[in-house]
Amino acid sequence: MGQDREITSMAATYCIYSLPDLLTNTLLQPLRVYLRSQGVTKPMMYCSLVAVIFHVPLNLGLMGFGVPGVAIASVMTNVNMVVLMVGYVWYSERREVNVMMRWREGIGGVGNELGAGKPNRAKLAAMVALGCAFLIGIINVTWTVYGIKAKISLYRAHSTAEDYKS
Repeated sequence: MGQDREITSMAATYCIYSLPDLLTNTLLQPLRVYLRSQGVTKPMMYCSLVAVIFHVPLNLGLMGFGVPGVAIASVMTNVNMVVLMVGYVWYSERREVNVMMRWREGIGGVGNELGAGKPNRAKLAAMVALGCAFLIGIINVTWTVYGIKAKISLYRAHSTAEDYKS
């Protein structure tokens, strides 16, 4: 397709080393939705700030490893973000702040159970919704990992994943 082989190889290397970020995002995105649905935005801002502050030295330290190092630094930044946000949710729930999961898969069940005066069933509905989100994330990661050959063939005739390794 007229693409520079070196750039294509670097991009493929970056993508391979970024694969763990798919798992991180299966946790990060529901957490963001969860907190936004509660109108909790400042803690997310502070978590992002701390994650970015750690990203700078991570990126500088791992830059010596080239493209893989930059990809790993990006993954680690998202891991830091997940840890910080989970820590915030855990801490705020420990302080008995009423934070319930409300997002597309769980909003109806949680709302119905809360309306019926059944907080334990509402919590169960929220956990089921979180489990579904996690399962969908695992399916997406699996699809990505095992579908790599088909995706590569879309961009280049008669190619394999090994062609893109540096």
